[in-house]
Amino acid sequence: MATFDPDVDRVRRSTDMVELVNSYVPLRPSGRNFKGLCPFHEEKTPSFYVWPESQLFKCFGCNTAGDCYSFVMKRERLGFREALELLADRAGIELTKKAAHIGSGPAKRALYECLDAAAKYFALLLERARPEILESLDRRGIHAEVRREWQLGLAPSGWHSLLDELRRRGLSEDAMVAAGLVQRADGGRLYDRFRDRITFPIRDAVGRVIAFGARLLPGVKEGAEHGPKYLNSPEGELFSKRHILYGLDRLRGAHAALAAGSSVVVMEGYTDVILAHEAGMKTAVATLGTSLGPEHAKLLRRYSSKVLLLYDGDEAGLKASERGTGILLSEGLDVRIAELPDHLDPADYVLAHGGEAFLSTVGGGVPLVQFLTSRISRRLPAGSTTAAERVRAADEVLQTIARVPSAPERSILIREVAAAFYLQETAVAQRVEDMLRQKAADQSFRRFAQGDPPASDQSSLEPRIGGRPMASGGESGAAPLDRRDRIAAEELLGGLLRDPSLLALVREARFQPSQISFLGYNHLLETALECSEQGLDADVQTVTLRLGASPLRDVPASLWASAPEDAERAVSKALAYFHRREAEKRIATIKEELHRAEAMGELTQAARLRTELLSWHRAYRRGAGNPAHGEPGEGADSASQGVA
Repeated sequence: MATFDPDVDRVRRSTDMVELVNSYVPLRPSGRNFKGLCPFHEEKTPSFYVWPESQLFKCFGCNTAGDCYSFVMKRERLGFREALELLADRAGIELTKKAAHIGSGPAKRALYECLDAAAKYFALLLERARPEILESLDRRGIHAEVRREWQLGLAPSGWHSLLDELRRRGLSEDAMVAAGLVQRADGGRLYDRFRDRITFPIRDAVGRVIAFGARLLPGVKEGAEHGPKYLNSPEGELFSKRHILYGLDRLRGAHAALAAGSSVVVMEGYTDVILAHEAGMKTAVATLGTSLGPEHAKLLRRYSSKVLLLYDGDEAGLKASERGTGILLSEGLDVRIAELPDHLDPADYVLAHGGEAFLSTVGGGVPLVQFLTSRISRRLPAGSTTAAERVRAADEVLQTIARVPSAPERSILIREVAAAFYLQETAVAQRVEDMLRQKAADQSFRRFAQGDPPASDQSSLEPRIGGRPMASGGESGAAPLDRRDRIAAEELLGGLLRDPSLLALVREARFQPSQISFLGYNHLLETALECSEQGLDADVQTVTLRLGASPLRDVPASLWASAPEDAERAVSKALAYFHRREAEKRIATIKEELHRAEAMGELTQAARLRTELLSWHRAYRRGAGNPAHGEPGEGADSASQGVA
């Protein structure tokens, strides 16, 4: 269980849930509560509710629920720590724990201040730049309005222009260095990192400047004095190329399109993204001078399950598309690829043919198998039709297909590959199975060579998206438990979250969390009991806070919102139901043991089992649990009805 973080509690108490939600979607009063259209799915009749008293929300249409952190994480596609920082900034709270500090260095807030000041300073200098600089940008389609919208800037030629400006603002030199804006020479002298360059602010998911990309001005030669043609900020506490994409903050404005199923379009360059947005492609982003990696794929998955790769139309860009497909597929993303004619990159195509032609040419891209087979077919000698050549070509495609984690999706792609290369589907499927077995064997060998123990088959606590937590069964492929078990667990937990004093009934009945076979639900009960034992009020807010960034953190709010009004009756019925289920299982086990004892002539053992069986039958009729625990708890009268 996550430890209690006072920062998290302080920010939550300072956040008004109604005001927060109302800044995204309009709410109107509904009795003591508020309701409105859900910001997470399309609907015409409001099913989204906010409870001011508990500071929770739930949509009864899509079943999304949670607290202020859950809302921001889902709406802005952020991780828990990012949501905490955003809400802290919104409430004007400076975090006191590690979220606010960089080891022993300056606070994050100081870095953001330096970077924001630098972006404004560079933008001001670009507005006053020499005509030839502005004309060169105009020729690239980056006109004054576009420059202002994307806050492009100009880093001047001096060695300490920015340094002097930030000093004038009273900002810390240590923060300037940590933010990657100035560098320290061997003798300790500070100087500007960016000089004679057009600057492109790189922003995080919520729009804060975290770094810069910069390109040398036309006519300035790269070399020892000015460095490479393209230069990024150094990686640090705020900036990592593997964990950010240029234009990521713009996806906030494309929420409706992404929710409706649009793809995120991944490109290679800053100007590609800018001109694509100007052409109307509002979901375009770009990597930052690095290849698409697993971290990028995970980041993209927050925004959409669909990705369209639109790299430069030259051979290098097409090869990058090939490499990227496997990485995206491994994350379970639906990948399509668009290829521009005449070896043009997106920015050049928009300039040459206009925005409408660009959108029409890109369209929705082509399916993965079509792209890969087309690419591989081009590499084959003209007239190559032998079986061996087709098999080798198919193998290249299958190396990528084998990375798809979903077996049903793999089977569809296997069928397409088989059809493309005129091969039998069963043979192609077998080839993929061989690849998967070889991959598993290679991984096992690497673990053995490194001295690591075999990976354990532990179930995750994370519930399925849009579904219920899976039942624990110990064996792979175990079926979910009886629907009544799930309903009983939900009524038990919902009632306890509504009225934490009812945990006394759980203790009196000696009910154990392990008696709930849904992994997530038994963990929630453990958390509630631990809160109570530590003298905390085990209400829905406290339990949610104690879960921290756990994937289960939204479940308490959902259970609380759907709990029956009569919490005590719901808890009593659920406890009685679980006690009867325990009795049923034990009775079945004793009967098997008794049958074996009688068959083996073990009369003493058989007599003991008959006595135990009689006790369990009595407990079953009373709705009690283990007879050894003494008198049954309340709720026996309702036990025979179950929990429906």
